[in-house]
Amino acid sequence: MDASEAAAHELAAVVRAQTEAAAQDWTALPLRALIGDPFDLHRRAVMPAIETLTLRRNRETGNATFLLH
Repeated sequence: MDASEAAAHELAAVVRAQTEAAAQDWTALPLRALIGDPFDLHRRAVMPAIETLTLRRNRETGNATFLLH
């Protein structure tokens, strides 16, 4: 399960409530405390991804457009 988005919502709720002490102490966030170290790849699965940004420049106008895939 991707827990990153849920943890982000939990942190946003704390920030919105303006409890800075809880935002600075990750163990004060219940879901974040359960997740543990997000960089410990022995505890969770990670799916790598490659993102490509293609820029197209219009020769007549010089304007650029992009496609993110």
